[in-house]
Amino acid sequence: MRPTTRLFQSCRITLFTRENCALCSNARSVLSDVWDTRPFQFKEVDIVKSESGPQWRDLYNFDVPVVCS
Repeated sequence: MRPTTRLFQSCRITLFTRENCALCSNARSVLSDVWDTRPFQFKEVDIVKSESGPQWRDLYNFDVPVVCS
């Protein structure tokens, strides 16, 4: 059997966080452990300091951490 090309494609993960969030730190740690097994592209967005304005804060204000792929 041949592996599908999907296995060779890089996964992209975005972690939406905020400063001083213990759950966000835990999520970051878990993602780091996963990265050791299967590397992926990673982006972290602080919903309070985001340059995209209040869009992310309005969407995820009470839900951080949020992991999106």
